[in-house]
Formats: sequence, C-alpha cells, structure tokens
Amino acid sequence: MRRVDFRPLKVAVSIDGSMYLRAGAGERVPAPYSFRWLLPAILRGRVLLWVIVGTVSLALIPFAFAAYAGQRTEHWLWAAAIFCCLPILRVMFILPVLTDATAFLLALVSATLAVTDHTVAAVVVALLAGGCRESAPVFAALWAWSPWPLLGVLGAGWWVKRPPPNDPSVPDFMREVLGNPIKTVFERRKEAWLDPFLYLFPWGGALVGLAAGTWQVIVTMAVAYAQLIVATDNVRLFQWAAPVLVVAAVDVLPVHWMPLLFVLTLVQNRNSV
Repeated sequence: MRRVDFRPLKVAVSIDGSMYLRAGAGERVPAPYSFRWLLPAILRGRVLLWVIVGTVSLALIPFAFAAYAGQRTEHWLWAAAIFCCLPILRVMFILPVLTDATAFLLALVSATLAVTDHTVAAVVVALLAGGCRESAPVFAALWAWSPWPLLGVLGAGWWVKRPPPNDPSVPDFMREVLGNPIKTVFERRKEAWLDPFLYLFPWGGALVGLAAGTWQVIVTMAVAYAQLIVATDNVRLFQWAAPVLVVAAVDVLPVHWMPLLFVLTLVQNRNSV
C-alpha cells in the first residue's frame, strides 16, 4: 500500500486502488478490475474525486443499512449500531480509492428496494452496483433473498478489453495472483485457514447470528467466505455477509442482550483487513 499526497490530505492507495486509477487514466487493466468499469469511467484518475465519492458512500452506508434492517427486524436500531462497529467499514475509511463503499451502498439500496417490492428500481440499482463490483448484485440478491438483483451482474464490464495476466502492463507482483489465483491464495494462507483471529473474531457479537441457522444466513456466509479462495483479503471480503448476519444476530437473543452484542462487536479483533 502506498500513500498519495495532495494538499491538505495524505491518502492511502492500495494495490487495488492503483489499478482503478490506471483504469481511470485509460489504461487496460486485468480482470477483475476491468469488470468494475463504472467509477473509473466517471472519476478517471482524479484521486480527490475518488476520496469524495468513497467517503460520501461510506457515510451513507449506515443509513442504507438502517433502512434495510428496518424491513427485516424490529430491533433495527441495535442492528445498525452493531453493524457500524464492524471492521469492513474501517477498511473502507482507510482505503477510499476503491469501489467497495459505493458498491456496498448500492447493493444495500437494491436489496431494500427488492424487499419492499420495488423490483424494477431494485434491478436498476443492482446494475449500477454491478458496474462498481461484479459480486455486489449477488450479495444484494442474498440480502434481499430475491433473485431480481442478480440481474445486476449484467452491469459488470464483461465486455471491457483487458490484457492477459502475463502482459507487460500488468505489475510483476500481481501476475502470480492473477495468473493462478487459487494456487497463490492457498500458498499465502497456508495454515492460517483455521485461525479464528482472522476469520471469526472480527465479527464480534454479530457471530451470534449463526445460531439462527436459516438458509439465508448459511448461503450468504458460504458465498462471502468462498471469496477467500481466490483473493488474499479477509474482512474486506467475508464481511459482505454482514447485513444478513447482523440482522439475524439481533433476532436470536432477547433485547436485553443487545448491549453485550454491541460491546463485543466494538472491541473485536481489528488487526485483520
């Protein structure tokens, strides 16, 4: 991760962020970055615009989640409080030059629209989410437990031309991952697969939601964790299951347990991003 300086801010730009900036500057980038064409097409390589859009999207996510949770549980205020403590939001704050926050926000809006039977609007927003991140419509569909947001995957840039993984334009440090992602991920993680500090503790009290045992919780968690097979990030990937798991968590226990769930989530392990 490097830092880009522009007065008066110093902004952290991750490896992924640098690929989006390159795409915005008109360069060809490899998959999956090429699929996420929408924000690079609008924001180009202007770091300040990326920071503004990422920060505004992040600021709106809690409100979008509250609207979503309000359709799913009567304890939506507790759900929103617990959700805001999750480290995935911290990652979005630290790394604003990403498509994550905008894609997450749009996916939440799409899911909420689908839950409230605004199907056409849900599909339109899901298409925008797909243009930001190809997996966002999949999670919108899981959060809403509706197939309609899945149509949003058509909004991803499957048609965008991209260089092969061994192309000279692809940075050396990325060729291994992009060329054989599954092998590379397994080699890098090795024995860390069963480390609860990496893959379970970051949920804090929200992990109680597993006790709900519904198909929605099971499938959403499975899809979220399946992303770890082809990518080296941690909470930035598997906590895309957060909306479903947090809502389930506040419905599993009586309301007087909510302060404890909140505290456990607030003080969870924060070293894994």
